[in-house]
Amino acid sequence: MYLPPQFAARDPAHALAVMREQPFAQLISTDEEGFPFVTPIPLHAIEENDGLTLLGHVARPNPHAGHLRARPQALVVFQGPQAYMSPRVYPDLVRVPTWSY
Repeated sequence: MYLPPQFAARDPAHALAVMREQPFAQLISTDEEGFPFVTPIPLHAIEENDGLTLLGHVARPNPHAGHLRARPQALVVFQGPQAYMSPRVYPDLVRVPTWSY
């Protein structure tokens, strides 16, 4: 994932706060052919002695349940606050519209 330096989180406590304030995430793993499979899902972050555990649930009929049993690794993306940025919010006119994330 491309992450501009100005958006990189350096404080694990801040990342945990975002997960708790914005618990809706995208759970991403792969199917049998290696194609990404995505399920939007709320996740609950639990701090443990040796790290962090994310708890969530997918229905048994959801293909993601089988994908995770076969390949128990996944990527989780917590969106967090986001907004469209019009060029009008900048003091100069050389900017283009963007999405602040």
